[in-house]
Amino acid sequence: MSIIQFVSLKKGHIMGRSRHPAKHRIYIAGFSVVLIAMLALYAAGNVFFSPISNMSRNWNVTFPHGAYVTFHKEDIGFQGDGTRFTTITLLRFSNVENTVLDTDDYSAPSEEDFDTINSVEKELQIPSSLNMDASHHYQAKRIYNHGGTLLIIGDSNQRQFYCYEFLQ
Repeated sequence: MSIIQFVSLKKGHIMGRSRHPAKHRIYIAGFSVVLIAMLALYAAGNVFFSPISNMSRNWNVTFPHGAYVTFHKEDIGFQGDGTRFTTITLLRFSNVENTVLDTDDYSAPSEEDFDTINSVEKELQIPSSLNMDASHHYQAKRIYNHGGTLLIIGDSNQRQFYCYEFLQ
């Protein structure tokens, strides 16, 4: 046995291993727990604070399974007032019955609806989301509550919905 091997054995190192392997396992386990907790909080935050969840809570409405956000932009102040714009797309076989996206009680967009659309687009500095032409049939629904106004414009041809929120 050489002097280097003897000194390594005396210090508790055998072939590159430390003399406290349990300590390393504790560090790895602790890091893993922290990482999993952070990922769980991130996922829960995305579900709870998603635009669809926020609209459901703010306006007391339900969205169908298969509805997903394709675009979202907001300008919300410190007190929760401001505007939001969200584009929601439905999967092909989504069932919209008894949800806010059931267009049975929608009507043709009014001049007030177009003013709302232009106001939100200008405030949020987004390009015009609706290219009104003859190939699309748009329908509108307005929901009022103490928190403001929600305007939903539906495009029956593409299964897309444009949500304009004014929060007071």
